[in-house]
Amino acid sequence: MKTDKLYIAKIKREEFLIRDEWDEKFLSYILARIKKLKLNITEKDRWLDIGGFIGGFIVSIGSKVDHIYSFEADKDNAEVLKANKDYHFLDNVDLYTMAVIGTNSATKSFYLNPLKNKSLHAFSIKNRRRSVVVNCLSINNLIEKINVDKILIDACGSEYDIINHISRENFHKIKEIGIVYYPYFYREKNTHPTYNKIDDILIDFYNIVEYNEKALGEAY
Repeated sequence: MKTDKLYIAKIKREEFLIRDEWDEKFLSYILARIKKLKLNITEKDRWLDIGGFIGGFIVSIGSKVDHIYSFEADKDNAEVLKANKDYHFLDNVDLYTMAVIGTNSATKSFYLNPLKNKSLHAFSIKNRRRSVVVNCLSINNLIEKINVDKILIDACGSEYDIINHISRENFHKIKEIGIVYYPYFYREKNTHPTYNKIDDILIDFYNIVEYNEKALGEAY
């Protein structure tokens, strides 16, 4: 079925508006990785969704929580994200076409995936990628401005930058953090020191930390 320039696809028991088969494949992959996090979802949750892509997280939990603030840096993805929000009548979701970063920079160069799929844009990979300048908001300013108590980070190489810059005071405001980690963006082939650093930071602040010991992607 086609509506305007988007198609409806059923992925993991949910309907999504997508642009093409690449959206469908990557969204299925993202949803599988989020499921591995085993997040504790409650109706009182107020989530910060960093790296909203086209709406996998907001659609999967939007009707089950109090509020979600979703940030997506790429404007094309953000348009599909909004379409999925509207399609599912998620009035408790606020969307922002911005990147969340560790520092206080107001803008930053963002490097777009040159392949057909519209996922895996990043700040860290530059080779053969076209750059655009995106608006940014620091993680600490964001936590201080909005009332959130849980965070999902799916940010294609920005995970460590974000986690490493959260202040101790702001960490104590957050009950739960789920991280989808992408080792490709750190260029660490055999060992994964950045992944281990993220785990160490989480262990400092939380009593329960679960993670994939092979550094393939998830920390909770």
